[in-house]
Amino acid sequence: VSTQSTWGTCRGGFNTSPQNTIMSALHLDFGKQQVVYKLHPLVIFSILDHFKRRNPGQQRVVGTLLGERRGNTVEIKNCFPVPCSYQDDEDQVVVDMEYHTNMLTLYQKVNSRESVVGWYSSGSKVTFISSLIHNLYADLMADNKAGLTNPIHVTVDTSLTNFRMGVKGYTSSVVSIGDKAVVARFESAPLELHAHEAEKIGVDALIWGNPDDKRLDAPSTIQSDFESLEQAVVKLLHTLETVTDYAQKVGEGKIEGDIEIGRQIAAALAAVPHLDVEVFDKSLNSNLQDMLMILYLSNMTRAQLALADKINGLLL
Repeated sequence: VSTQSTWGTCRGGFNTSPQNTIMSALHLDFGKQQVVYKLHPLVIFSILDHFKRRNPGQQRVVGTLLGERRGNTVEIKNCFPVPCSYQDDEDQVVVDMEYHTNMLTLYQKVNSRESVVGWYSSGSKVTFISSLIHNLYADLMADNKAGLTNPIHVTVDTSLTNFRMGVKGYTSSVVSIGDKAVVARFESAPLELHAHEAEKIGVDALIWGNPDDKRLDAPSTIQSDFESLEQAVVKLLHTLETVTDYAQKVGEGKIEGDIEIGRQIAAALAAVPHLDVEVFDKSLNSNLQDMLMILYLSNMTRAQLALADKINGLLL
């Protein structure tokens, strides 16, 4: 890799060892790795936002993944885009390493525990260009303090193949005979989607929010507590109707019952506490009254603060 003052350039012949020459020739899955990767929702949303804001004519976006290692688990928590230019029919790629270094320094000022764990790209294909970029990140992570020297390559299928946005992870490994490296390959890495409770709330708000207009990427308004409660009750009623209809058809012999579905229905019913109607109504009304009281007090406090600000403004 030849690093210039602003740009890092990766060429197909920058290393004559077989593993770099043939790295993209194979795309195989030889089993699980020891390290398990957990991907947070923020990373996926950031990659999609980067792809949406890409330059005209750009088919693929590339960026750096940041995270922490805890034992054999690596949590991918953040990412940032990196300017990159290449041609699919050429054997070189140009990456702005000065931009990467400056962004990494800024991110580590906010959270010094996060370090480079790999890189991402849009699309589902692993090509020869992918091997060049992967080698560049492997060189960057050679002195990783957490002991993670093998970067992960995360792909997000923005073309929605089979109407699904596939998210996959790959790492590289080398097959050797004795001391001689014979071939290197990309293989699937164990990648799990992981979210903290606060992230789950944010994702649910994005999924269930009402779009402001009919555009595909239209912003959505976060629902109030009462709207969320209403939607949850409606969804629960719809689910109960679906399960009841399924059980009736199975009982009447119209359709063949599924053992696994029956077990799940039985487990769900067993998890419901057995309460009398009067006890349930009393508990629901009590909780509802508490919620209404909290809402009333919060609105009254907000009104008093607004009134105090108005009075202070007139006095000044």
